Order: sequence, then C-alpha cells, then structure tokens
Amino acid sequence: MPALSFDANVSLLGEGGSVKMQGGASLNTAQTWFAGSLVWTVAATGRLVKSVSASTAGARFMGICSKRQNTTATDQPVEFFRGGVWVIPMTSTGYTVADMGKFVGFLAAVVGGYTDNPADLVVTALSNGDHVVGMIVGADASSLTIDITLGGLNAATAGLLL
Repeated sequence: MPALSFDANVSLLGEGGSVKMQGGASLNTAQTWFAGSLVWTVAATGRLVKSVSASTAGARFMGICSKRQNTTATDQPVEFFRGGVWVIPMTSTGYTVADMGKFVGFLAAVVGGYTDNPADLVVTALSNGDHVVGMIVGADASSLTIDITLGGLNAATAGLLL
C-alpha cells in the first residue's frame, strides 16, 4: 500500500505502558505526519523518517504518531507514542487467537521499503533483517491488537536482537 495521505484509524488502549515522546524530523522539506502513522528512525542520522528503504542499515521502528503534524525543516519536533497496546484495522481478514504471540512488522525483502502505513504490516515468521513493530496480543477478523513495547527490535536467525 502507499504511504498515508490521511490519519490512520488506530486506537491506543488506555495510556498504560505508553510514553509520548518527541524527535527531530530528518528531511529539510515540507512533510505531513499523520495521526496513527508509523514513525521510523535511521541510525546514520538518529532523526525521524516516515518511510525507509529496506536496505537502509540501522532502520528502526520508533512508535506511532500522536497527531497530525507538519514539519518544514530538519530537526523540527515530531510527537509520537513509544510503547502501549494498539488496535490496528487490517485489510487481511481471518486473524484468530491462534495468532496471539506472533510478531508483526516488515520483512527485509519488502520491495520499496517500510512505509508509515499500519495497513502494510505483515504477520509472519520473521527472519534475519526483518523489522518488528509489535507482538499480537489480540485478534479478530478485521483488526489486530498489538503491543508495540517490543517495537524497534530486529529479527535475527538466532533470536531477537536490539
């Protein structure tokens, strides 16, 4: 799916385990950060980005954008939630309690990289280089409930590494 052009319909379940943070925007161009969008960072700069190439070294999921925001220059603040339990509507259907405990994220082999769109997340067995956004703690036919506390981990063949 393409990058977001609207606020995402995601819901934070309570405020427990979630911290509102700010980080500096990476690009020196006008950008709109949509509420509910996925926020990434790149190790080379430590700044926040809306999407990242799958081959970018040190790319990490940081959190979920707290509100619609506009930035026009490098290092302007972007507010986002780090951690918490979120309900995310999914275009795929048929998720069940059997999916609980699985990780959700982006595969390293995704053509075009990782977007800010939560609908692009995949539920699958993660392997080396894949990027974890969260762990499924609830599921139904049209949405996933995920805990993003583990978000930002990278999957490796020997386990999960920070």
